Amino acid sequence: MELYPAIDLREGKCVRLVQGDYARETVYRGDPVAVADEFEAAGVAAVVVTEIVRDGMLAGPDLPGLGRVLDATDLDVIASGGVASVGDLRELCRLERRGRTLAGAVVGKALYEGRLSVEEAVAACAPSG
Repeated sequence: MELYPAIDLREGKCVRLVQGDYARETVYRGDPVAVADEFEAAGVAAVVVTEIVRDGMLAGPDLPGLGRVLDATDLDVIASGGVASVGDLRELCRLERRGRTLAGAVVGKALYEGRLSVEEAVAACAPSG
């Protein structure tokens, strides 16, 4: 089994929420790249990066934030949060830094609400998607 630790971001900072309450937020690190470096040093192969303000909001993924992490680490990066459409998945597939692309994406609410099907999502993420 592989472990994929998560980096939860809010406004570019690594945060923890108490029971999902933004008013009870703890910023535990200002730099997500430093956290990714620690995870890499511990031996993980990939990290899940979530902009929590977008998670479940169908507001589109945080392409600049994901790009910063992808550019700064050699870990595989899995995008999470904000995907609302096939177009969002295609944008994630096109995101490239240093010749690297995202390793994957997590999609939830868009599937449950019928905004796209699993088949459409898989097709969008295929090399010819």
